Amino acid sequence: MGQGRKKKTAGAGEWQQNKDKEQQQNKDKKTSRTKMEAAARQGSIERQQDKDQKNNSKAENNINSKMRNR
Repeated sequence: MGQGRKKKTAGAGEWQQNKDKEQQQNKDKKTSRTKMEAAARQGSIERQQDKDQKNNSKAENNINSKMRNR
C-alpha cells in the first residue's frame, strides 16, 4: 500500500516568517482603522464648522436687518 504524502511542518525559520507576516497584517489593519476613524472625525468637524458658519451668517443677517429697520 502507498504511504501517501507526508505533511510538511513549518521549520523554525518558516514559523517566524509566518508570525512576522501575521503581525504586520494586524498592524496594517489597525493603521487603516485609525485612518478611517480620523477621516470620519475630520468629516464630522468640517460638517460642524459648516453648520457654525451658517448659523453665524444668519445671526449677522438678523443683526444687520435690525439695524436697518431702526
